[in-house]
Amino acid sequence: AGQLEVTVLRAEGEAKQTFTLRPGGILRIGRSPANNIVVDKEGVSSHHADLQWVLPTAEAPEPPGLPLSIRDDSRNGTGIRPVPEAGATEAAWEKLAKGTPHRLGDGWQLKVPMRSRQGTFQVAEAVRTLTLHVAMSAASADPPKLGDKPAVSAAAAPAAVAPAAQARPLASARV
Repeated sequence: AGQLEVTVLRAEGEAKQTFTLRPGGILRIGRSPANNIVVDKEGVSSHHADLQWVLPTAEAPEPPGLPLSIRDDSRNGTGIRPVPEAGATEAAWEKLAKGTPHRLGDGWQLKVPMRSRQGTFQVAEAVRTLTLHVAMSAASADPPKLGDKPAVSAAAAPAAVAPAAQARPLASARV
């Protein structure tokens, strides 16, 4: 079934993170150190948002593009925008509807949090922006088909049946 490589780029000078996601896997974003992607900034919720490998459904048996979506669970919102076409200006930020998944592609940016004003203090947009580079691993260039079960290695089998809140073992990270 393959794997999805998700690389998260932050503000200049900060280390990038690369995660390997399996079908159905989730990467959690938030302020808490228990998250996969920790964003310790004003206005970021403890559990802010989830990135998830979207599995095919009867309604969308083979969704186009990369199988990655984001779902916002925060108080201050999450913004998204696609990578601009060559020579084009950057798109405006789109605020995600809380709890509603939205498909992402390679090069998309996240603004975490969307709203960050604390009194007169505003956290700079550059330090709230995460850029995602997403690609199917060489192990599989084909996304899973309807009816495929998530690929699970023997070492990860117990994690494969864990509830979504404990789904971290379905992803691994490299810094």
